[in-house]
Amino acid sequence: EANCATCHAEMALGGLQVTAYEPLMAGGENGPAIVAASPEESLIVAKMDEDHPALLTGDDLQALFDWIAAGAKDN
Repeated sequence: EANCATCHAEMALGGLQVTAYEPLMAGGENGPAIVAASPEESLIVAKMDEDHPALLTGDDLQALFDWIAAGAKDN
């Protein structure tokens, strides 16, 4: 939330809301942002490799990658 909620909260940019589990898993205008157990196929990870204004790096990006790889559970 600290990195992404500025643009992806209730009035979510691109239709992607990251402040609650269900909307995050539903995805946005470009389809699903997360493919559980497959960070390589998850759009949210791919966006971090592009020129995105709120890039996650280092430990934050690794935590996202690991969470998705572990099945993206609501925990």
